[in-house]
Parts: sequence; C-alpha cells; structure tokens
Amino acid sequence: MNSIPAVDNSANPLNTILGLLLFVGIGLLIYRRRHKKKTPNHSASVSERTVKRKSSHSSGGKYTSETKLVSIAKFQKVAFNEYVVFDVETTGLDPVNDRIVEIGAVKVRNGKTVDKFQTLVNPCKHISEDASEVNHITDDMVKGAPTIDKVLPIFFAFAGSDMLAAHNAKFDATFLDNACRSCGLSEPAEYFDTMRLSVYWPGLESRSLQSFLDAAGIKNKGQHRALSDAESTAKLIILSMNKVK
Repeated sequence: MNSIPAVDNSANPLNTILGLLLFVGIGLLIYRRRHKKKTPNHSASVSERTVKRKSSHSSGGKYTSETKLVSIAKFQKVAFNEYVVFDVETTGLDPVNDRIVEIGAVKVRNGKTVDKFQTLVNPCKHISEDASEVNHITDDMVKGAPTIDKVLPIFFAFAGSDMLAAHNAKFDATFLDNACRSCGLSEPAEYFDTMRLSVYWPGLESRSLQSFLDAAGIKNKGQHRALSDAESTAKLIILSMNKVK
C-alpha cells in the first residue's frame, strides 16, 4: 500500500494567516470583557440613585400615601352633602424639614360655603425668602401666632368628620399628616385632590390651581394665601360638580 506523504502545515501561508486572525480575535474578546467590567454602567447608577432618593424621601412615613387620595366617584358621594376644602402655606417646599405657617379652610354644604377657618401658625423656624416671596408671610407676621399643636385641635373641630379636599392634595396632605404625627394626633384617613377634576375642564394649560380657575372663570384675589386659595378651590369643586348633576 502506498503511504500518503505528510503535509507540513506550518509552511502553508494560509494557515499562518488564519492562526494570526484567531489569535487577534481572542485577544479582542478578552480585552472587551475586561473593559466592560471596568466601565461604569451609567444607567444603573442613575437608577440606583433614584431608588435611594425615593427611599430616603419615604423613610419614616413622612410622605402621604397615594392610597389616601380618593377617586372622583368616591368624592361625588359626599360632594352633594358636606366637605371641607383646605389649603396650607409653609416655610418651604420640603415636607420633612419645613413647617406650616397658615391654614385656611371652608366648609361646603349642599353646594354652598357655610363656614370658614383661617389662622397663621408660628412654625418656630425661619420662613425661607422664596416662600415669603410667594405667600407674603414673614417671620414677624407669625411671631405671635399659635403653634401647630394649638391650631390642629381647633382645625379638626372645625372640619369634624367631613372629607378634606385640596388642590394638589399630596402636598397639603403631607404637611398636615406630618404635623399630626409631630403632635401625636391621628391623621385624616382620606383626601380628595381637585387636580382630578381635570376631566371636567378639557384644554387646561397645566394642572396648577390658577390654570383650573382660569378655565372656570374664577377670580382669586388673594392668590397663595390659604383662605383665598381654599375658597377658590371650593368654587372650582362646586362648578365641577354642577357639570355632573
């Protein structure tokens, strides 16, 4: 039997080129894997920071739960009877560190305002310049006002068992709930947010109270003062409920 002559592959230029390409490919793969481990994942970092920020905001139950904000359908069941519309002014926008400086409220019964409540509150801390610029309430104005522990029992006596409503209620409710906690009082169980009335006012420029009032033709002469905002919000609710009668 004739033997097949051996082939010297090392002398074949094609094999040499293929070998080099394989070597380079493996090297690139290793480099990419190592580089990927060292390169920070920016999207993950942003996500982690967001989670930490949300966690720090919600720690200790400082922020009012969305589940406390009732639906329009549930609010309509009391809207034609009696409810209380309220508004708070504060030392700033941070519900953890800032405090209430004014509470205003109106009681509505059968579609008409029947009673009002208003008081300044001594927050026992400085009112930020930014807040004063908006609500025009200064440290001197609240110096002789009652503190929140004296105000809340009077406010809740005024509100009774009526459902509380406010525009952008999450903000006002969070401040009120935190004040209740600090005073050892029970928090209101439910709130209605009048931003949900947007379904009755199509074409709103925004969901701000002023945008709603403009759409409804309601004038608010004392904008960013608690009682005036509460009265305007009550008028907005009354007009909105008339749309569904």
